[in-house]
Formats: sequence, C-alpha cells, structure tokens
Amino acid sequence: MTPENTRLNFCLSSEDHRESGTTTAEFALMLPAVVFILALVLGACAVGATQIKLEESARLGARAAARGETAETVSRIAGDIDSDFAVHVMDDGTMMTVVATTRAPGVIGTLGSIEQQARASVPKEQGGGAE
Repeated sequence: MTPENTRLNFCLSSEDHRESGTTTAEFALMLPAVVFILALVLGACAVGATQIKLEESARLGARAAARGETAETVSRIAGDIDSDFAVHVMDDGTMMTVVATTRAPGVIGTLGSIEQQARASVPKEQGGGAE
C-alpha cells in the first residue's frame, strides 16, 4: 500500500467516526417524540376498545331494563362488562334508556380528562319481567 492510500483510508475512517456520533445525537433527540406519538396511537386504540365495551354495556342494560328488571339488576348486568363503568337507568314511561360512562383510558384520558359515554334506548316490553 502506498503512503497516499494510507492517508486516504485514515481520512475516510475519521470522517465516519465523527458522523456516527451525529446519528446517535439525532436519535436521542427524536426518541421522546416517537415515544409520545406511539403512546397517542396506543391510547386512541384503547379509547376505541373502551367505546365498544361501553356500547355493549349500555345495550345489555337497556335490554334488561326493557324486560322490567330493577335498576340494581340493570346496573349489575351493564357493570359486568367493566366494573369502572357508571350506569344510569332512565324510564320515560314507554322507553327505557341506559347510559354508561367512564373516563377515557391511557394517555388520552390522563392528558385530556376525557369522559366516554354510550347510550342505548329500547321500548318497554309488554307483560312479564321482574317488578
């Protein structure tokens, strides 16, 4: 190997070494932003899953209320989906309405204090059912 080639190889390797530190610094600066975006995406998925559970809870509760079940029984049935849900039963004479609410899970609920809600209404059934 000639002295010129040695000098060229030395210069290339020292430039590569300096740029590898730059990559590490850029990664360190970007990591918090990537983690935050990932937390938001996962939080949005958790909010969607909770909304589905809320809707199922309200639907089951409204169906039980329409059959003539007591408010305690309706709350128990609707609360079986998730014990953190608050369940409210309303009767307007012809329709039974159940509203299930909870605080949004994950980062979205923590940062935004968002409350999720689902409402289900069904007409009362004639005859039968518990009083």
